[in-house]
Amino acid sequence: MISIKASKIRHLTDARYFSAKGASLMGFQLEAGTPDFIRPEAVSAIMEWVDGVDFCGEFTHSDIDQMLHLGNLLNLKYLQIPHFFERGQIAELQGFKVVRQIVLQQDTQFEEVKNIIESEAHQVAAFELNFAAAGRDPFVFDLINVDQMNEVLQMQQIYFYAFFRPDSIANIKKLDVLPGLTFSGTEEEKTGFKSFENIDLILDYLEEESLYDPYA
Repeated sequence: MISIKASKIRHLTDARYFSAKGASLMGFQLEAGTPDFIRPEAVSAIMEWVDGVDFCGEFTHSDIDQMLHLGNLLNLKYLQIPHFFERGQIAELQGFKVVRQIVLQQDTQFEEVKNIIESEAHQVAAFELNFAAAGRDPFVFDLINVDQMNEVLQMQQIYFYAFFRPDSIANIKKLDVLPGLTFSGTEEEKTGFKSFENIDLILDYLEEESLYDPYA
């Protein structure tokens, strides 16, 4: 079954939606000064309203002491480390499960991605391949082809982060091992309301194809 990760949660509307949709992991951007930053006290308030999901602190540049401080302050289970985090420092995040983000660019070579995953699979709980930074759709298979994806998907839990499209999501069935999918929180249209139409189309399709179960 496909696992869902919700990223960059900034308000209760997103948190409740993704919790109801069966997300297994919910992330908060805790890097001050970034566009999606959310204050720790706001994270704590949201966590009190959401059940049945693990929580993750997401970082872009923070040093290890800051990561550990916020992880312990909020009693988080996961910490997400950025692309350029030093491999040798992962062991210092003891007590937390680690999600390693790998940012793909237009000229990223598959061997680069494979080498990172092979080298760090034993140190982390999951990887998140960020296709959004390059504006690519992973299910078009133009940046990483089907055979290459199947190869790395067997190494460790991997989430794809991208702007998924309803017209290409069916290509996920070409994979032998299902990836997790990361969806990003966005601004509310007004307090307590926003449209989840595109995400609903994707998740409804996956549920109909028995690839995803929001109640599992």
